[in-house]
Amino acid sequence: MTLLVGADSASPQSDLYRGHDVWGVYIAGDTFHVWTHAEVAALAAGGVRGVLPIVVPDQKANWWAENDGYGALEALVRDAVAWGLPAGSPLVLDVEEGQAVHIGSNTCHAWAIACGVHHYLPWFYSLAGLLARDHWCHHWLAKWYGLAGYDHAAPTELPPEHLGWQYAGNVEGGRIDRDIFAPGHTYLTPQLKVETIMTVNPGEAAFGQPVPTETPVTAESVTPAEPTAEDITAAETVDAPAPEVEDVAEPAPEPSATEVKALADLAAAKEKLIQVEEKFHDEISRFFA
Repeated sequence: MTLLVGADSASPQSDLYRGHDVWGVYIAGDTFHVWTHAEVAALAAGGVRGVLPIVVPDQKANWWAENDGYGALEALVRDAVAWGLPAGSPLVLDVEEGQAVHIGSNTCHAWAIACGVHHYLPWFYSLAGLLARDHWCHHWLAKWYGLAGYDHAAPTELPPEHLGWQYAGNVEGGRIDRDIFAPGHTYLTPQLKVETIMTVNPGEAAFGQPVPTETPVTAESVTPAEPTAEDITAAETVDAPAPEVEDVAEPAPEPSATEVKALADLAAAKEKLIQVEEKFHDEISRFFA
């Protein structure tokens, strides 16, 4: 698998975009900077093709305690809608270490439901322990090779059942985190379109049909080519298909003289049998009279 080179940052870092396929941005919640549409669009100038929108729950409240946090999570999704996130887009819930240890499967399910109501693809960014309790969302693992600021070469493969891995944090002077992501899945584009890098994932299409990153072929985008002399000659020499002939039932053949006599003999035998049976019933009736 050819992995996608990724990064995420709390605020724009335009001089670091080059060489990255995917970038994580914050669009709502408990974050010091909410990316604007213009800042997201600027990612394209650095060659970024995919964007992962992130929302952050309240970092000071036990928001998961009431109704497993559904109210707080649904509010974050509505904030994403208000931001302008198109239907079918992925949406990442960022759950940091201090809260991850307290959150159970019901809250994970609540996040998937809240996203599904608004036709978003639910993602979880968190520690391995919380991701192991989730069975409904795409997983973005937070597991650094070293302490904050320690840079590292990108891993060559993703952990099973994960679509993303943040393997180094607060690098480049604390400005970005480093990630890898799986190809063939739905991402937002810097132009706020929902697209799939490399291939379409059928399981995601239910939330909004992804389209390839290549320029889609439409009737308007295709200019018919003028036929060549060879094309014309080939068309003229192709035999026209034979017209379809409607099936007509053939009439049954006339019976032979032997068959006619056999049928007559059979009818006479049946008639004689009927007479014998009638005579037998009459005699039985007289016997018991």
